[in-house]
Amino acid sequence: MKPFVCVCLFPTMFVALFAMLGTGVGCQNKIDPASVPPFVLRVEESVTDIVQPLTDDGFIDYLEAANLRHSQGVTPETNWEVVVRSAFGPRPEAAFDESAERQYYQRLGIPPLREKPTDGEYFYSLRLSGEGVTENEERLAGEFHDLKAPWRGESLPELAMWLERQSKHTDSFVAGSQVTRYYAPYVMSEQGHIAKLRSLRRLWGAFETSSDKTERLAAGIASSLFADLDEHPAPLSRIHVTESSGQSRQVARLLSARARLRIGERDLDNAREDILAIHRIGRLLSQGMLEEWILGIALDDMACLLDLELLTFGNLPKEETLQHLKDLDRLPPLRSAADQIDVDDRHVALDAMQYAARRRKEIVQLFNAGQSGIDRQTMKAILSIDWNEAMRVLNDKFDKYVAALEEDDFRKALDAMKGLGSPQRASDDAERLEQMKVAARGSIEELSQFMGQLYFDKYAHILPKIERRPQARREVVRAAYAAHLFRLQEGIYPTSIDELTPILVDPVSDRYTGKPLLLKSIEGGIVIYSVGENLIDDGGQTYTDGSDKDDILIRLTEASSEPVKP
Repeated sequence: MKPFVCVCLFPTMFVALFAMLGTGVGCQNKIDPASVPPFVLRVEESVTDIVQPLTDDGFIDYLEAANLRHSQGVTPETNWEVVVRSAFGPRPEAAFDESAERQYYQRLGIPPLREKPTDGEYFYSLRLSGEGVTENEERLAGEFHDLKAPWRGESLPELAMWLERQSKHTDSFVAGSQVTRYYAPYVMSEQGHIAKLRSLRRLWGAFETSSDKTERLAAGIASSLFADLDEHPAPLSRIHVTESSGQSRQVARLLSARARLRIGERDLDNAREDILAIHRIGRLLSQGMLEEWILGIALDDMACLLDLELLTFGNLPKEETLQHLKDLDRLPPLRSAADQIDVDDRHVALDAMQYAARRRKEIVQLFNAGQSGIDRQTMKAILSIDWNEAMRVLNDKFDKYVAALEEDDFRKALDAMKGLGSPQRASDDAERLEQMKVAARGSIEELSQFMGQLYFDKYAHILPKIERRPQARREVVRAAYAAHLFRLQEGIYPTSIDELTPILVDPVSDRYTGKPLLLKSIEGGIVIYSVGENLIDDGGQTYTDGSDKDDILIRLTEASSEPVKP
């Protein structure tokens, strides 16, 4: 049996936990479902976080709240979702049912798209396999996905020609990345939910074999989040995003391939524009829900690696270096993990708990059918849970979790988050059920607090790791550009990170420690680095130098022009 990995994606956990654990002893002591009083939600900020909008029967409509929050101030002209949808065309039939598709376009503010555009063709990316894939396309797709460094058209002429044929679309993506908002409407569709779940598994499967460490880390986290996703979850826990998240990744890959070609052929100004577009796309996606946020972080980190390639392979001249550094500093901020969790993830969890509380009669039906695995006394205790108290506990835990995420010192942040989790955190369903049985012997208050803790435990220690590494790399990139400028101006590399202060608008710091980045002189140059997740100064070495090293770094030398890609 696979473990439950995230209750936010398991709103029916309380029901499913019993159903999945086999037949039990409840069938001889049936409980009348009519005797179970309906759940009455206490609508107040300490319990529900928000007090509106409400459904007709008095519950928080977290799905509508998400749409209102993410769509505020968004127009078709400012929305990246419209850019992507217009380029890739309408959603496949499996994505939505008719009602959901109609609502999607209404919320997006554009008319439904035609199967064929009135002018030209929709964009399509190269495919390694699938229906209709020719041998030539498969070969080109292989070359496309194998690109790891700057290259020249003469080395891969057919791929260079294919990229040239895509210029109209690629240029439109660069221009479109200048929009300021991203909102993919969240609409209810069971059909679309299942189709998107399958698409997600394919997407994160591709991430697992990526050459980029951040994408592989994102894949590990996301695959666990979505592995056992319930097919009938609470409204906000359904997968509502369209293919635009995966399609945005295709756009970033396209821009990355062209940027590397342009670096290799010394077209540095246009290479910079492609790289900056990837940065902007990542930051746009970070405005969305969890899946979109994770992908946005990964794409921005992809752009950081291209920044380093531009600097080193391109041997960037002074004016271009200064301009790119200014452009990086002017980029809009990425949405933080703290903000993502504070609002979106919190509401997903509260919606899940609210949904479970409303389904207590289904739990009784499972019990009466002998499918609960618990005795009557425990069942009665479970039915007495004060779900308002459980939601209050969950809400309070989120407050403390967000405060921990905002801590600059990574070690302190981890320590604070560990203190929020259960000391005896269950590892599988059977263990959770046993914990629930023990909790049921206590008071109603203790059992209610246990449920709040059980739901919260699914959130701790998920997002900080995926956020900190790209944050650290962005600081390393800024420091590397400043160091390159220092050498162009002074004729030598700096010997201290403090020497870069006059060049930078904001000082660079290590996102793991909150202290300045480290700079070390090496033969022919310098290495600039963050201590990385292990919080140990490995002397400017990363995993390619030894399995236990994880500094996040770049080596700048006059003799070597290849950046290190941790």
